[in-house]
Amino acid sequence: MAAGLTYARARLWLGIASVGTLVVLAVAGLVLRLPARISSLFPEGWLGDSATLLLFLLVYVAVTFPFDLIGGWLLPRRYGRSSASFAEWWGGWLRGVFVQLLVYMIGGLSLVAAGRLGGTPGGVAVVGALMLLLIAFQWRLARVVGGLRGGAGSPSPADARTMRLEAALASDPGFVGGWVGFPGCERLVVPAHWAEVLHPDQMAAQLVRRRVALESGSRRRGLWLAIAWNLTGLWLCSLMPGAGFGSVEDLLATTLWFVLWSFLGLLILPTPSRAGVYECDRGALTAGVARGTLEGTIRALDRLQEDEPGRPAGIERIFHPVPSVANRLAGLDAASAPRGAWHAARTTLYLSWACLGLLARAVHCNCGRPQLWVLFPGD
Repeated sequence: MAAGLTYARARLWLGIASVGTLVVLAVAGLVLRLPARISSLFPEGWLGDSATLLLFLLVYVAVTFPFDLIGGWLLPRRYGRSSASFAEWWGGWLRGVFVQLLVYMIGGLSLVAAGRLGGTPGGVAVVGALMLLLIAFQWRLARVVGGLRGGAGSPSPADARTMRLEAALASDPGFVGGWVGFPGCERLVVPAHWAEVLHPDQMAAQLVRRRVALESGSRRRGLWLAIAWNLTGLWLCSLMPGAGFGSVEDLLATTLWFVLWSFLGLLILPTPSRAGVYECDRGALTAGVARGTLEGTIRALDRLQEDEPGRPAGIERIFHPVPSVANRLAGLDAASAPRGAWHAARTTLYLSWACLGLLARAVHCNCGRPQLWVLFPGD
């Protein structure tokens, strides 16, 4: 990394390299007919299908490992964000990768079975069902993948008494928790370390913001946008040359096409996500949070994540679903709050696990950080 590069900018360049590499390799894999080449190595039948899918996923792990190493261990240590030993990081990474591969293997083989029985409609239906399962079990999956534990440290403000809260012990300071579960029966995961680093008034302000995300419908819009984006994309990708769900070879081609669709989502979906952040900020003011308290909360949480209070407009527009501190503070003076889709961009990446999404843990915010692979960082 170049001398003088900030932590945030170093992570951004890492994310660009990681995502860019996977996109280029996906295109190369389609041109060189990599799915057919891998499939030809094994006999027909479920054993051969399983071996083909496993080999493909192991290649994926090998390609992403150098980026994970840099993003999960080297960069955090260099910039004083983590004191974990390599053995500690390695153990957590292995656990997270194993669980993700297990989910991808089960999901992939289920897609092939559905495709053989019901064609494209069957495959799309299975993906929809898998995404619903991912929503229902998000907190449990986050605990397994990231080694998270429930713990003490639940916030005590009055607003907390009206919400279903779950405190989470996480070593990654960028962990922010969030809403999990289906609309109407949500649970709010709150980092236990917030009780130590935030003033009680700031904790209360953040709880109000999360409540606004729910009551305004912004969280629900973000969730449905993520589901619709993935389902639409997978259906379109299954119609591309060489793709489909009828065999593992077809599924792998669909997966490579889906990398390109996911990349398009990385460019488009941050816009409604940023609007969701502004909506929550303005809603917190309307709900009675003091402006000074809200501004302090925004600054404090930014320092815990990438500590980049300002950034060029072009970089934010393309790469960041959470606006900079400077833009969020300016947004407090806007004439009206936009209607957004809270956390849509990063929820889409998590739910892409149902589509064997290869970019789900390649972006700058969570590359190499298993505690953030299921519950992404955010506002």
